[in-house]
Amino acid sequence: MKHSNLYSTSAFCSIFAVLLILNSSLLANPIAAKFGNQDEFFFGLATAPAHVEDQLNDGWLRFAESGGVAAWHNQIEPEKRNLFWSQPEITLDLSAQTGVKFFRMGIDWARLVPEKPSFNPNDFSDSAYSGIQDHKAMERYKEIIGMIKDRDMKVMLTLFHHSLPVWAMDMGGWTNSKVKDYFLAFASHVVYELHDDVDYWVTFNEPAVFLGLSYIYKIWPSHIPEGEMPWVPYYIRGIRLVSEAHNTIYDLLHRLNPQSMVGIAKNYNQYRSIHDNFIGKGMAATLSWLMNNKFMDRVIEKSDYIGVNFYGEERVSLTGPAVSDDIEYSESGRAVTPWALYSVLKQVNKRYNIDFRARKKRNQIPFIITENGVADATDIIRPAYLIEHLMAVKAAQDEGVSVLGFVFWTISDNWEWADGYCPKFGLMSINRETMERIPRPSYYLFQDIVSNGEITETQREGALQLFQGNIGKDRPYCRAEDAASSLDEPRIIPIKNVDLEFSKT
Repeated sequence: MKHSNLYSTSAFCSIFAVLLILNSSLLANPIAAKFGNQDEFFFGLATAPAHVEDQLNDGWLRFAESGGVAAWHNQIEPEKRNLFWSQPEITLDLSAQTGVKFFRMGIDWARLVPEKPSFNPNDFSDSAYSGIQDHKAMERYKEIIGMIKDRDMKVMLTLFHHSLPVWAMDMGGWTNSKVKDYFLAFASHVVYELHDDVDYWVTFNEPAVFLGLSYIYKIWPSHIPEGEMPWVPYYIRGIRLVSEAHNTIYDLLHRLNPQSMVGIAKNYNQYRSIHDNFIGKGMAATLSWLMNNKFMDRVIEKSDYIGVNFYGEERVSLTGPAVSDDIEYSESGRAVTPWALYSVLKQVNKRYNIDFRARKKRNQIPFIITENGVADATDIIRPAYLIEHLMAVKAAQDEGVSVLGFVFWTISDNWEWADGYCPKFGLMSINRETMERIPRPSYYLFQDIVSNGEITETQREGALQLFQGNIGKDRPYCRAEDAASSLDEPRIIPIKNVDLEFSKT
């Protein structure tokens, strides 16, 4: 399905708006938000192995080849992902050219431990260095980390980003305590190899999302036997095992280097029911506790920062996700609600830096926005999304929330879990035939914001005008009518007449 008129019109509008934005320095231009230099507030870009690494035989590849991933078989050589394993310099050069000082990447468990280990994990010795099998691959990861540092970027490294080895999936994944033990063997080895080379450690990415979509909803590679019903106790057990693994890794890193910065990249949603009644509000509160708080409560005492992955407010019905007419959505079905990021930062800060802190008498824990981004092939929504979410961060900072940095998702379009290649999250698009990277106008906007450490009023007005000037025009959307199912080809919907400008309410 081709939409050449849609994309050419959008591109023209985007280019026109971004020229206005970038030429703003020629005009009298008040500052909308100032973040300071990157020693005071850093910018970064994020990615993950399962999204971008070629030559990777992980559980997601098996799931995709079995038909579990939309927008997969209709792609040219989808298993190449973004060639980050064989040609990482392409991604790293484009990232460094934005001026960011942090690059977030991951180490893939399946790549380093392709076969089920033969040792008894209960007998694993930290000094044995036997937690990985492919030592050549470990050396390659060291080379990539060196490339990041050579480009004057620091390293934020994720140990588990939603991807299990096939053998671990067949053992039941994070429902099996032996899998936790094998993961600790792998992670301990990686920590020993890299503890001097990593600036920020992310032990787990969005554990509640991974466990929920795998064990409750079963729309990600399920580790539950075929025919067996999804079951909340699997999720609860996974929360316990993953939190235990995090706490163990935290202690190990701090034994090796007391100055280590170790945390979780935790997905936070503000849940709101479309049913304005006791039952609807109760369900939203339950989801907030289950998805936002239950895991973090178990690891907060062993966290040097709280990583916040935020994409949008979550509207829910009594049976699952819902779509509201008063909100615009990204191609992947995430609500565009920058005011909800401000609310989340204030709520989480209150929970852990005011309420918990008063009881535990410990130091304040800072925040890092470890992921924030939007799927938008037209690049009409992305400029306002980026600016208005940064405005939400600044508002929270001004009210006492310590936010150290902002890591944007992502540099280039990539494989997006069960949605495949349909949602376009990148500041750059990729020609899947040639693998050429093509910068979208938002790439240059991001570059300008990063370089100056500020957002101007002209940039903000230009981004909002770009969106408002395209209200009613067609755009792609990668969700079916039920708001949950992924599509091989996007359906076309109009841009909504809604307000994207950040406010505190």
